[in-house]
Amino acid sequence: MTSGSTTTPRSGDAAPGAPRPAAVIIVLCAAGICVALVQAMIFPLVPSLPGLLDTSAADATWVVSATLMAAAVATPVSGRLGDMVGKRRVILASLGFLILGSLVCAASSSLLPMIVGRALQGLAMGTIPLGISVMREELTTRQMATGIAVMSATMGIGGSIGMPLSALVLAVASWRAMFLLVALLASVCAVAVLVVVPPSRVARPGRFDLVGALGLAVVLVAFLLVVTRGQEWGWASPPIAALALLVVVVLAWWTRFELRRRDALVDLRVAARPTMVWANLAALALGFSMYPQGLAFPQMMNAPASTGYGLGLDMVIAGLVIGIGGLTMLLLAPLAARFIVVRGARVSLMVAGVLVAVSYLVPLVWYDEPWYFALASIVMCAGLAFGMGALPQLVMSAVPVGETGAANGVNALMRSLGLAVSGAVVSIVLASSTLDAGGATYPTLGSLRLSYAVTLLAALLVVVCAWRVPRAGVAGVGAVGAGPAERS
Repeated sequence: MTSGSTTTPRSGDAAPGAPRPAAVIIVLCAAGICVALVQAMIFPLVPSLPGLLDTSAADATWVVSATLMAAAVATPVSGRLGDMVGKRRVILASLGFLILGSLVCAASSSLLPMIVGRALQGLAMGTIPLGISVMREELTTRQMATGIAVMSATMGIGGSIGMPLSALVLAVASWRAMFLLVALLASVCAVAVLVVVPPSRVARPGRFDLVGALGLAVVLVAFLLVVTRGQEWGWASPPIAALALLVVVVLAWWTRFELRRRDALVDLRVAARPTMVWANLAALALGFSMYPQGLAFPQMMNAPASTGYGLGLDMVIAGLVIGIGGLTMLLLAPLAARFIVVRGARVSLMVAGVLVAVSYLVPLVWYDEPWYFALASIVMCAGLAFGMGALPQLVMSAVPVGETGAANGVNALMRSLGLAVSGAVVSIVLASSTLDAGGATYPTLGSLRLSYAVTLLAALLVVVCAWRVPRAGVAGVGAVGAGPAERS
């Protein structure tokens, strides 16, 4: 443990009044799924947003972008704050932002309040890496393997069930009920966290790096504006060029500033360790690989048969087909945890890359039956179960306990950035060749296949990054440190 970290001894899991490990895992995973719903739940509503908010289609896309940008900034910041003041406190604050943001969205009738509400929802995204860090502190090594695997999978589980759940709510109730449902679920999770999850025993006191946080926020927001608005504003337009220059200049200053600061927001020296470098690059590639499942798969299923490839399914049915993958992740997470224990996180990450790559081979060749997309979603989510469980293990093998929250936050940030870049790239590819059918515009089969091929290459990059991770110290879960029972 680094100097400055403090640990309050506990008597172990058998102590009277100590929380049961299963309860801690269930509560934290429920909170993770609730938070992850936010990213995908808005997709069925996007086509209706211009009419609902009295705005243009271009401006309505800020409802999606606001959450992405807020999440990118909040994830590393909440991780560092969790290391400093306690992870449970920051998780509760994150869920509070989710509740408030959902209520603001439910009450919105115009664009600006909706953007504010969606940004507040995005501030909750640090819950998942913080939950993983709590498990490192509270669970024994055996318990931790399963807990971390399931908690890591909640991002994919929430993303997979978010779209069909919101489509179902929209089919039977008002769109405002969708946000009210999230607020209710987040409230229940917050109470459960308060009751079940113990206060953090590990702390790394210090001054919060506010300047570093602001610098990182500028870099992330400017970068995300470039990748999400480049096509709309023009890649060579003055605003995009100015934002790109701002990213380069501020990133160079921020790097130098963080290297000279004792209580840096991100310990760049730790981040430069080979295990961290390759784990973060793998997270970037894995995040990139996730996007087409939520964008291209539904488009192929929703498109009419006159396109030459479409199945003509409604949004609810298409969402349920993809949602099967979320159930797969939930069921496979314990198996993935056992695999990590036996074969190691490095090998597990390789398996993940291969499975995700195979999942995109399916719609490249077969796409004329719904079960092909169900199969592709199952294979992809199986890969994500192995990959998302392996990444935190690799990260925690490279950092001391007192820096777990910040390190997991940066790794989650890299996955989110991969998702954002993938959204820009896939959108450009799909818009490059379109056709008209049934009074609407759809991507051609060729552009869809190209998006799958690009994503397949990103999945193979995950395999390469995992192969480059040093073998020493990451053979299994034991590399990340003992749980409370072993430390007591």
